[in-house]
Amino acid sequence: MMKSKFFLKRLVLSGNNKKNAILNFEEGLNVIAGASDTGKSFAFDCINYGFGSSDAPALPPEAKGYNSVYLELETVNNDLFTIRRDFDDKGNAYWIYSKIEDIHDDTSFEKIKAESKTDKNISEKILSICGCNYKNLLKKISTGETKKFTFRDFIPLIMVNEGRITQKYSPVHRTSPRGNTLAVSEWTAFQTIVTGEDYVKTSKSESADVIKSRIKGQIQELELLCAELRTEIEELKEAVEGTSIDELDKRIEELQTVIDEKKEYLLSKEEEYCLRIKHLKEADYEKQRISDNVCKFHLLMENYKSDIERLDFIEEAHNVTEQLLDVECPVCHAISKGVIDAKQKELCHKAFLAEKRKTKILMADLGATLENAEINKTNIERENDKLLEDINRLVNDMNESLRPVIDSKLEEIRDLLEKRELWSVMYANDSKIKKYEDRISELESSREKVTNKSKGNIKDISEEKLVQFSEIVKKMLVSWNFIEEKSDVVFNKENKDFCIDGKRKELFGKGARAIINSAFLIGLMEYCYDNRLCHPGIVILDTPLTTFREKDADTDEKDESVGKDIKMAVYDNLATTCKDYQVIIFENEEPTKDLKNKINYIHFTGNDNVDRQGFITD
Repeated sequence: MMKSKFFLKRLVLSGNNKKNAILNFEEGLNVIAGASDTGKSFAFDCINYGFGSSDAPALPPEAKGYNSVYLELETVNNDLFTIRRDFDDKGNAYWIYSKIEDIHDDTSFEKIKAESKTDKNISEKILSICGCNYKNLLKKISTGETKKFTFRDFIPLIMVNEGRITQKYSPVHRTSPRGNTLAVSEWTAFQTIVTGEDYVKTSKSESADVIKSRIKGQIQELELLCAELRTEIEELKEAVEGTSIDELDKRIEELQTVIDEKKEYLLSKEEEYCLRIKHLKEADYEKQRISDNVCKFHLLMENYKSDIERLDFIEEAHNVTEQLLDVECPVCHAISKGVIDAKQKELCHKAFLAEKRKTKILMADLGATLENAEINKTNIERENDKLLEDINRLVNDMNESLRPVIDSKLEEIRDLLEKRELWSVMYANDSKIKKYEDRISELESSREKVTNKSKGNIKDISEEKLVQFSEIVKKMLVSWNFIEEKSDVVFNKENKDFCIDGKRKELFGKGARAIINSAFLIGLMEYCYDNRLCHPGIVILDTPLTTFREKDADTDEKDESVGKDIKMAVYDNLATTCKDYQVIIFENEEPTKDLKNKINYIHFTGNDNVDRQGFITD
């Protein structure tokens, strides 16, 4: 299983109406070799830009029209992500949740910042897939000011361009010609990566007099607080004089019992009051019903009287008509004669009497009903009066007897609780005074023990770790045929770099320095994974093996160009030992034919008519 946290799977350069320039990478050793001026260094700069560099690559003429860089990353868990950065938008980037060839309009992505100082940036995303939780680095030695650890702090230790790979200074401790440190954060980043510990600022020790003065001020402040609390306690004692918490609690309990009893009795009276109101409403309803009926009965009685009068009138009219004489009709001159005989007269008389008798019986019944209704109405009015008396009595009892008693008891309880609270404040103040006095004793004891201390030093890398790192680099240089097994490789803390057989790296030639710097970076990656420390698991080198033939060397510096046997040994060793990591080398020197078949090899011919001319093929 690959040890790298992620590896670079593909680099793509795209532009409108331009054929994509693509470099495919694999796990293990990747070599992109061939003629000069074919885009190798430009490809290196594109990778650096994709990893969050603030400097966009300088575009060669053949790159005109290209405007975006894509880096496809595959994690140890086989998750695929793509970083996109545009040359004309250096402040932003895109984190795409897909491999490059599957990107379409609906692909999920996040627009993030390229600058590591902002939130949601390229650095945070890459550190998250590396599982790296480092937080701080030292920024300024003079002030101890720190900065946030970002993925860009890994870059000098995983990517070296052709300008830096041959330099005399250490990859983690650059200096100017005057000897001034240019990159303190590079060294503290190296410390963090090698130790697995964040940088912690060591504060400058204070003088004993300053510490004692501060302790004295704290003691005086506590003594003042104690005096204020004692004054408050004396004032509280006067307010609660003649009482005790036990007596107050007992009296409060007694009052609460009385209140509970009164409340229970009041509740019963309120229930009785509600029942009386209910009965009063029912009686009022019945009284109104009877009153309505009495009105109706009186109307009916008037009707009955009218019926008697109508019957008397009809009977009288009938008797009158019997006494009329025969007369001649003024129209037809006929003589009218009486048509009612004695029998008919008798029948009519009986009918009138029967109807009048029936009506009078109804009137008598109705009169009795009216009398009963009036009696019931009077009884209901008496009952209402009694209910009203009971209701008023209940209201008076509740308002004038029960509630005032309850209110007075509650007021007494409130007064007692206020006094009890004063007792609680007194006890709390006593407790605070004891706590402050204990603290004063501690401070006085610590003041006596204060002595001047020397300034603390920043925690350095242990000798054990540096020896282990040196052994890994030595083993690598031996396998590269650069040194012999008996050679001595030591990490020099003074110049933050390796000395080989007592000779500092800066005294070697350019080609040799490139080999040593390459071993530094690859050895650091191996060291981190041997010790389960955080490292991306990728190293990218630009022309580490190119032989530089210089002018005649000075008396103190020999021409130590790297021979071909060393170059092939480097290729062969990395092809075998770096299968668990990813190493990408941009180089002019080609590996052997057999070795090309064992690694991911890409050849730039520099000739449009022969295979792949260079990085950009359009």
